[in-house]
Amino acid sequence: MTKRIILDPSKSGVSGDMFLAALLDLYGDPNFLFPVTSCLLIFDTGVYGNVEEIERNGMKGKLIDFKSSNLRLKHPGELREILKSVSEELELSPQSSALAMKALDILINAAVKVKGINEEDLELYEIGSIETIFHIAGAAFLFDRVGFMKNIEIMTLPVAVGKGKINTMQGELEVPAPLTKEILESHNIPYFEGPVEGELTTPTGAAILSAFVEGVVDSLDQYEIEKSGAGFGQREIPGHTDAFRILIVNEKEIPTQVEPKVVPQDVGVTEITKEPVSAADKKTHDEVLIIETTIDDIDSEVIGGLFEIIMSQKIALDMVIIPAICKKNRPCHILKITAYEHNLYKIANILFKHLGTLGIRYSKWERIKLLREIVVVSITIDEKTYKVRAKIAKNEKGEIVNIKAEADDLLQIAKETGIPVRELKNRITLQARYVSSVE
Repeated sequence: MTKRIILDPSKSGVSGDMFLAALLDLYGDPNFLFPVTSCLLIFDTGVYGNVEEIERNGMKGKLIDFKSSNLRLKHPGELREILKSVSEELELSPQSSALAMKALDILINAAVKVKGINEEDLELYEIGSIETIFHIAGAAFLFDRVGFMKNIEIMTLPVAVGKGKINTMQGELEVPAPLTKEILESHNIPYFEGPVEGELTTPTGAAILSAFVEGVVDSLDQYEIEKSGAGFGQREIPGHTDAFRILIVNEKEIPTQVEPKVVPQDVGVTEITKEPVSAADKKTHDEVLIIETTIDDIDSEVIGGLFEIIMSQKIALDMVIIPAICKKNRPCHILKITAYEHNLYKIANILFKHLGTLGIRYSKWERIKLLREIVVVSITIDEKTYKVRAKIAKNEKGEIVNIKAEADDLLQIAKETGIPVRELKNRITLQARYVSSVE
């Protein structure tokens, strides 16, 4: 069973040490980080790490005190070589090792883009430290040890970045720092200023978060927190709980409401059941991704199977195939999938695996849609009761715009009774409209 983890940088942002501290608080053993600091002693004999349990503004959590001899690495290649060596020494799983290197690449690539130079000309400044390796390797190591690399879906809330200005090795910079801003924006992670002056989210924290998460959730409203861990930063802010949290959550169950209705006898309906309405169906405006790829060497059986795989997992809202002509005048198909952003990487991995495509495109679209609810109508024909789902679409004023009975349900009844689908559709539509009007 897949568990969902939500990272919460929405109050106090995230830094590398806060990320590690929250993981340690979640699973309690401060000695978990000892192997990481031991590996780093080969490269910097001044490395020291200590974990404290503290309480700030009524919240308990962990604080990491990390020290080194302030060794500065001069080239991105040095950082990669040390991370690779530490990953091997720690015996990280292939998945965990890849995520660690991904986080470092995110950090380096963002710095290259911000500076507008080639990587070999990049000066590392703050990120060229052993502490950067400690944070990235430590996060990957702890994720491995607590079992977060298997059957886990990791999401994040929007990120608080802070405001004002900070002093750095490069001089005074606006918050968020250009590096932090580039990382979050290039990975489509929403951020906002936050409640206090100063830097709440660091480039390393943003890079680790971006490497590990699969998508974004807007709030915790639909979740129950099963377990949580809190990690504090070095700066104590009076009146503000400066903790980054990692939450293991379960989706709240919305009980099905069964509401008996007084119905017209001539319609032949005996019961109306309301199905739970999802949060998405309660909104008239939302954002989705349009994910697409062009395929020109796949047979129809593979394409048909792909429809079944994606739609059966309920990770896409819609999926279409469009015939087209591609390069060299070859016939091809454009596959377009509509989905919410948190399912992007799941869908991408399925497309890579089943199609062999080398890349996909995606863009964010805004939608205006009708409110929807589903009722289940029980209809009795020749002393046998059948159930039919009907979707009711309403505008913002609650006025019914359309009613559509589920075609598969109608077809099954038509096969068994011989009653035409169009006649069954009229009965169900009439009853669903009646029920909605007397609510």
